[in-house]
Amino acid sequence: VEKAQPAHGENSSATSTGQPRPAWRVGIAATDRRAGHTEHYSVTGDHVVLAAGTLGTNEILMRAADRGLSLSDRLGHGFSANGDDMVFAAELDTPVNAVATGYPSQAPSDTPAVGPHSMAIVDLGDDTAPVWVHDGTMLSVMARIAPFKELAGLGLLRAARMFAGGPWRGELSRTQVYYLVSHDSGEGRIRYARDRVHVDWPEFSTDAQRLHVEKKARDMIEGMGARFKSNPFVLRAFGGNRVIAHPLGGAGLAETAADGVVAPDGQVFNPAEGRAAVHDGLYVADGAAVPTAIGVSPLLTITALAERMSGLAAARLGRSLDLDAATPWPADFKPHAAA
Repeated sequence: VEKAQPAHGENSSATSTGQPRPAWRVGIAATDRRAGHTEHYSVTGDHVVLAAGTLGTNEILMRAADRGLSLSDRLGHGFSANGDDMVFAAELDTPVNAVATGYPSQAPSDTPAVGPHSMAIVDLGDDTAPVWVHDGTMLSVMARIAPFKELAGLGLLRAARMFAGGPWRGELSRTQVYYLVSHDSGEGRIRYARDRVHVDWPEFSTDAQRLHVEKKARDMIEGMGARFKSNPFVLRAFGGNRVIAHPLGGAGLAETAADGVVAPDGQVFNPAEGRAAVHDGLYVADGAAVPTAIGVSPLLTITALAERMSGLAAARLGRSLDLDAATPWPADFKPHAAA
């Protein structure tokens, strides 16, 4: 994304047809990977709303900064995992069938139905922070590498049982995955290199709050009579990374460009024009603008921020926007009858 510039010899404020010149140009690379072809083109407009997800929005802004757009030095700072982690309760007494089968199903036809996903929450919060434990299902690829994690830890007998039962039977059918949500220090850094972004936060695994949350989950799992297992992807052989569901920050909200990337109304700061000056018409409306872990699923928080931004933008443009209006049901919608 960049400021739209007139072609050589054109008026800076109007197009050749006399229309007001759009303020922004967004470059697009449409890639057809099967054909090995990429088409480059651009679209223009007076208002651009970035909502490409936390990492995607940071990447777009970092590319813009590389092309000369004035942005806050805080871009990429303050990344938070929202206290997320993933752990497992293994060797349960009864099958829970928590391994996904894919669509279309990769599992044998007689495989039991997959168990629930995010249907229940356990509150383990205390005086230090909220701690939420969500039940979930795991991708079959995670189940397939589980025996190798056991082998790496010299758990030969358990690995043999896993290989024998496969992803959907035996040992793994009695393994429940839990997704954890809490707080963290928010000290991660999103960096841009070689035309892509990556998260730099080597201290996250030893973050005091993350360790506290993991212990809470371990105590709960062992109290159930199950065996606690950590995320296999933290092993160097499997990439050495943690799995999170709610990446936040990198373009956080703040009062001035000295402290964040996005102004309270959702517009991106323009520090070249002043600490509180903004790029008129350039907005961020996703998790990238959330400046801290919030300790719950951020869906409604991000929705509220986006609605607030929309209302303020409409007011600035002198347009009406009814944020209280209920969205009508589709004409062919048929709700399920109550049991």
